[in-house]
Parts: sequence; structure tokens; C-alpha cells
Amino acid sequence: PPEDSTRMGPHVATLGGASLTLNPASAVQLASLEGLDPSLARTLVQARPADGWATVQDFLELPLLQGREVRAPGLAVDSRFFRIHLLAELGDRRLHLASDLRLEQDGHLRVLRRQVLPSPSTTE
Repeated sequence: PPEDSTRMGPHVATLGGASLTLNPASAVQLASLEGLDPSLARTLVQARPADGWATVQDFLELPLLQGREVRAPGLAVDSRFFRIHLLAELGDRRLHLASDLRLEQDGHLRVLRRQVLPSPSTTE
């Protein structure tokens, strides 16, 4: 429903053709899957292996998910999308640049977006 999209807004970014990447997903993101509620999603995050799930099938075969309607399409355990933060200082000037990248099938990186962000404060 539309109200779910509004509620999820701060927790997701939509990219065409992208899957929900299970290994870094938060409980809020996992709870967006059909058949999962927030309590089960929190339990899944706590039970996630330190190195993440090796495959989507490993995730789907968890005893916690037996009898649930969670399906493999749209799920992944790794991502082809990355965000790089560049922090540059020259004298008293600072620049914080964020670049969103996609790793293409041929191994090349494609820049999807670049954005100048507010510079973090330096209290060190």
C-alpha cells in the first residue's frame, strides 16, 4: 500500500533493476518482504551470520522462514551498487562528495549520481 512506501522512505533507495540485498539489510528493510513482520525481521538480523548468508537459498531455508511466503526473485546476497564518499581538505576548505556507482556485467563501474554533501564537522 502507498502508506508503506511513505513509511519506508527513510530506509530505502530505489534503483531500477536492483534487488533487496539481504546481508546489509536492516530489520525495517527485511520487514518489507511479504510474509515477514518487524519482530521476525529483527530476529533474522540478529541471527544473520557474521559473514552474511552465502546464497539467497541459504536465507530462504532458515527454519524461521518455514511456512512463510518469502520468495527468491528480487533478493540478493551481494550488491552491484556502491556509494563512495570523498572527503577532501585544502587549508580551511572542505569538500564532501558522494558518488553512487554500479558494477556492470563487464566489470566496469558506471557513475549513477554524484552529490556534494555538507562537510562533516571536525572536532578532532
